[in-house]
Amino acid sequence: MSPIVIALALAGPLPAAPDGLEIDPNGRPNEDCYAIQEKLEQRSIPIAERVKYFRHYDPVIRRMAAFSLLREGEKALPHVLKALQSDDVHVIRAGCDALAGPFGFEGRLRRELMGSMPPEVAAKAAGHLAKLLDHKDMYVREGALLALSNCGKAAAPYLDKTARLRDDPEWWVRSAVARVLENVGQPQVDRCVPGLADSLRKEQTVFARNRMRDAAVGIARGGRSPGAIVKLLLEEATGDSEYHRDQALEGLGRIGPPAKDALPVVEKLIEQQQARLRKANTNKEKGRIEGKLRNLERVRRQIAPEQKASGS
Repeated sequence: MSPIVIALALAGPLPAAPDGLEIDPNGRPNEDCYAIQEKLEQRSIPIAERVKYFRHYDPVIRRMAAFSLLREGEKALPHVLKALQSDDVHVIRAGCDALAGPFGFEGRLRRELMGSMPPEVAAKAAGHLAKLLDHKDMYVREGALLALSNCGKAAAPYLDKTARLRDDPEWWVRSAVARVLENVGQPQVDRCVPGLADSLRKEQTVFARNRMRDAAVGIARGGRSPGAIVKLLLEEATGDSEYHRDQALEGLGRIGPPAKDALPVVEKLIEQQQARLRKANTNKEKGRIEGKLRNLERVRRQIAPEQKASGS
């Protein structure tokens, strides 16, 4: 018998976690995660039973439990509010996720768990979420922001507090601020666009910068402050980073005709690429430039669709 096995035998059984929840609900330490997922998909399972999984050791299970409440709307709210007031950061974050819904990077999230909490229901938790913006845990702060982004105008009284997190040391948190601004609506968002622009300009983390840019594009697509946002994206489109230039141009295309002021810059970039293509010496280089040209021409058609018919 190995020394490790002997030591484990002498140590005796491991102490049970309080009510088994840190292992698995109902004291089932060997409960299969896929079995839990299938269980959470069943709306016949009481909400109180699903909320127990907010304490599960696996973050995927905690998130699935949260998402299983999205379909329940008002019925889930008392359980979510209780979770937001917990001392357990896992439970708090799961409560936030139950209000926010999926935000990408969810892996193999089954469609049965997809949904969204109605904003009018999430709005009733806005005051509780605002208190969590001061929480010491970065994932709680981020979760609270993502949940606030689903509260619509109910998040407006907390915009100043939200804006202060633009300088949070954690990029997850900084980027989540943009989600709130994107969805709070007018006229509140108009005064926040300059701050969002400053955040994007100085952000060094690629994912956070992409989140901020996506939020800015969403604001402009909604007809809010398009001029300021187009100007911001034009700065990126003519900047030093090729990656950020491409992302900014794509954003201008998504804004569409309200970004028509960008047309002279886009046409100049097309001319530059055409000149490079004439000088290209290898097929590899030509192929790369041709790809750039196709992207630029697509952006031009998006922001000036009338030019498509003229063939220009």
